[in-house]
Amino acid sequence: MTLSELYPASEELSGGERLVFDLYATTCVGAYVLLMALGLAMRLTQADWAGVSQTLFYEILTMHGAGMIANTALITLAVMWFFLRKYVKLHLWAF
Repeated sequence: MTLSELYPASEELSGGERLVFDLYATTCVGAYVLLMALGLAMRLTQADWAGVSQTLFYEILTMHGAGMIANTALITLAVMWFFLRKYVKLHLWAF
């Protein structure tokens, strides 16, 4: 199997599409790293290595949980848009 068969030219993203997709991906990766830091803070609190109050711990827990769900939804939206655009005419403004 050649490289052109694996990645046909018809599947390439145009300039605007590439920019928007890269913004989605970069934002999601950045948010994921931030949410990992919140998860680490919770684990350090549970191990008594970080002195975080119970109130702040539950605020971090809420931010971590809601953020992971929202981040997963955003990256899933971007991936679905990438694959669906082959079969349906999708507009960039809707993405």
